[in-house]
Amino acid sequence: ENLAALHRATESLNRAVIAYRRFHNRLSPLLRLPEEIVVEIVLTYIQGVLPFLGNNWELGEFDWHNLSLMRLGHRFAITQLCSQWREICIRAPVIWSEIDMTWPFVAIQCFATRAERMSLSLTLRNDESDKQDSVGDLEATLDFCTSFITSNMSRVRQLEIRAYLSDGGDQFLAFWNEVKQLSVPALQKIEILAIPSITDGDALHDLFPRGASLLKSVNIQGFPIQDLNLAPFQALTSLNLRFPPSVPPLSLAQLPLMLSHTPGIVKLSLFGDPEPPEVMALSSRPTTVLPNCASLTLISFHSDQINYLLSSISFPVLKELSVDCISRLSAENIPTTCLHDSLPSAIRDHCRRARSLDYWIEDGSICIDVEYSEGSTGGDQFKLKLHEDVYTLPDDKMKLLVIQLLTRASRMLNFTPERLYFFSAEGLPEELYSKDLWMTVLAAHPSTKSIQIRGDFPVNTFIAALAELNIVCPSLKTLLLETEERLDDEQRSAISRMRRSRQERGAKINKVRISTMHSDSDTE
Repeated sequence: ENLAALHRATESLNRAVIAYRRFHNRLSPLLRLPEEIVVEIVLTYIQGVLPFLGNNWELGEFDWHNLSLMRLGHRFAITQLCSQWREICIRAPVIWSEIDMTWPFVAIQCFATRAERMSLSLTLRNDESDKQDSVGDLEATLDFCTSFITSNMSRVRQLEIRAYLSDGGDQFLAFWNEVKQLSVPALQKIEILAIPSITDGDALHDLFPRGASLLKSVNIQGFPIQDLNLAPFQALTSLNLRFPPSVPPLSLAQLPLMLSHTPGIVKLSLFGDPEPPEVMALSSRPTTVLPNCASLTLISFHSDQINYLLSSISFPVLKELSVDCISRLSAENIPTTCLHDSLPSAIRDHCRRARSLDYWIEDGSICIDVEYSEGSTGGDQFKLKLHEDVYTLPDDKMKLLVIQLLTRASRMLNFTPERLYFFSAEGLPEELYSKDLWMTVLAAHPSTKSIQIRGDFPVNTFIAALAELNIVCPSLKTLLLETEERLDDEQRSAISRMRRSRQERGAKINKVRISTMHSDSDTE
């Protein structure tokens, strides 16, 4: 009897403590927040903090499955700080609308139920080792995903699938062939990636045959795209295609026709195969117009392929162009380059307003970088990046192309930069940077008022070019030299003599600053 009485007293005391804690919690400013603020706090944690938890990038470790489970635990934890928060969060469908398909099946069903009629964002990823211990094997997971997605596709707004395939990927292909046939009335974004690339040429054939009227963003990697039909996706504004190298390649001649079905594209990114067989000739005229495309990225193509694409597709409102390509010799044994007449006229028009031109020379490549913004808020932005690998060319051809890239930009792009910036790190052979080269480069930029040299350039030939009797850059007022090693006394004397010589001839340089890359300025 005494023991039972003690238990009753303990339970009564516990109830009193819980009641007191709840009363005390209600006095907390945190728990007196409006429900919408609580929901916003939880969403901020889920979307802004949770994605970065558990990434051991420094150690080169990434286990997607276990990382996903850990984040699921954190997601539940933030929604259950107390009973009041739990009740608020359960009533907020938006908190439960993002679902990772590698979670335990019961958790997936719980999220889908709590999301009520909210549209869903689904992610399916497996890591390279196919760790599925707590969920079941890959086949069971794909079977569940097929069933779940089929039942819920009418409310899926975003679908991300990233698969590391093994044994030919037959299980994944069976799953994908079911998904691609579904009706997708709410789908706005799809991202599908397969590593290694899928070799089934029909993998994208007849994608979403019933249409996808709301689909705005498509990102495809590791799938053969020669049979991809974009015509049903009339709402499409963002397209990212990576051409897989291990399958029959898409002929670039097919691409303008494929893109002609997507006139609403605003952002276009194409990643090519750097090992194509033939050099491509220019198109005589554009066969496709993308009237709304403002941003274009072209990566891992040869220069001649870039020129073909830009000559066969018109981009009348382009404001951002990023090109990363490889030069090779044409049939006439001349180096090809993306700094070509095929560059869109819209790019040239924007370049007229730019005042700064950057050259980055590293790892056997040259990058031309132009960027500016206008307006009090910087809302009108323009970006141009032309990155060309030249290391594959013979030495004599490489020198010819280097001179072209460093001298033709201003004329080709129709602008007169007031500032030049040169950066080099493990760049081109030192013998390329002769006095004659610098004379040619600087003579091509007569309006320049400021030059900054940074990196491992040989300084002597550059200073000799500035000291020539035939003055280059007559408007030059500021010279900044930031070198890997400290300049010796003879080099500093040469700079002083150059300044006096130019001043005597009416081309005074007002300011020269010399420093090393790992210290503050030591001479001004």
